[in-house]
Amino acid sequence: MRNERKLWLLFFLLLPLGFMAFPKAGAAPENLTLSLQNDRAALVNGDAQMELTAIQQALEFQTWRGDLWQRAGRLYMDQGDYQNALHSFEKAQELGQLEPLGQVWLSDMLIANGYSDAAKYVLQSIHTDDVFILLQAAALMAPLNDHEGLRQLLQKAYASEPTNSEVNYQMGIYLMTEDPGRAVAHFELAKRDQSRKAAAVYLVGVIQQYGVLEDHGEWFLYAGQALARVDEWNAAFQAFSKAVQSLPDNATALALLGESQFQLGLDGRQNLEKAWELDPKGEITNGVLGIYYQRQGNLEKALEHLRIAQESNPSAAIWILEGGRTLAAMGDLENALTEFSLAVTVDEKNADLWRALAEFCILHRYQLEDVGLPAARQALALEPDNPVMMDLLGTVYLQLADLDSAERFFLRALARDPEQAAILIHLGQLNLIREEKEIAFDYLRRAEASARDWRLRDLANRLLRENGAQ
Repeated sequence: MRNERKLWLLFFLLLPLGFMAFPKAGAAPENLTLSLQNDRAALVNGDAQMELTAIQQALEFQTWRGDLWQRAGRLYMDQGDYQNALHSFEKAQELGQLEPLGQVWLSDMLIANGYSDAAKYVLQSIHTDDVFILLQAAALMAPLNDHEGLRQLLQKAYASEPTNSEVNYQMGIYLMTEDPGRAVAHFELAKRDQSRKAAAVYLVGVIQQYGVLEDHGEWFLYAGQALARVDEWNAAFQAFSKAVQSLPDNATALALLGESQFQLGLDGRQNLEKAWELDPKGEITNGVLGIYYQRQGNLEKALEHLRIAQESNPSAAIWILEGGRTLAAMGDLENALTEFSLAVTVDEKNADLWRALAEFCILHRYQLEDVGLPAARQALALEPDNPVMMDLLGTVYLQLADLDSAERFFLRALARDPEQAAILIHLGQLNLIREEKEIAFDYLRRAEASARDWRLRDLANRLLRENGAQ
């Protein structure tokens, strides 16, 4: 009986506390329901901040929801809040609910927060046959200098879709230095993608011309220069590194390795200085030093080195071109135009030089109708199937306020390369000028979704926000 009375006493002591707890317990589902409703409404309306707030509220009650942690991480990431993004992705990972694409985002945030080794581990652990995700992972792995990890990711993508043009292009880039014969086979398949065709054709030509060199150091040097020309700087860095290993006293290899380091945000000054000590009058040494000083804002010094490079090889239009860019940066547009015009006379069949001349006129809004328009037309005449040149001519017309002509060339370019973010952004800008906002927003959203370059993605996102897109 005494024990029974104790139990009843305990019951009556706890009873008030129980009644006090019931209202709070009832409030949680109510608040949770409201938060989830707000989340859905924000998602429909495209209100990222409202969606993030709603998810934060929901996670107060459902901390086990890895899907919400992952979505919060993506929203933080889009806002540039990389610390909270990393924390959210890690919470989803701890719960075992981080999806493969979420693992890519987690790796991106680990890199952004300075944890490159941890990012490598996450990227290596991704299990999926989704080619898009694997290519995103490979793009993050490439600058981490994990050659084996990159190989595994590309092999997974190739095993999943062996005829995918982008996969084959990336496989070709990866293999070009070490196995040029196999790289050619991949580039041949990559040619079917209009956005990769020009680069693939060029790289095949380089391999066919130089890929049989018995001196591996010389081949690494040629391969690196070819990869740099198509803006594949990670692969170029690997090639130049191998060139320096094979040819440690080669000033050209050292100079180009230094330039590739700068392109990747690394400090290549030591290699540039060593190259200068070995060959103070050399063409490549002075040309690369000129570009280095141009980048540093020391324009007089840049011109000095570029002039030496030009004197060493008067037929190399690149140094004339860089001299023009340096003069333009100094505000001397008249003499800059003279340099750009001289560059195209040195190599009249080079569409890239005509493109550079047109881009100079576009960038500085200088002699656009008299010089920029004919230059863009000539670039397209030399490469009539190249969507980049179509887009270039459209951009000139856009600046000249000839919207109908601009649209015609933008649409031609888009038909050739439907997912090219730069073309989609230009069409978005054109329709914003026409005040056709919904059409513009459609182009800009497509650009944001398809952009390979984060700068283009951010530009599309900014244009959407600034013009009131929901």
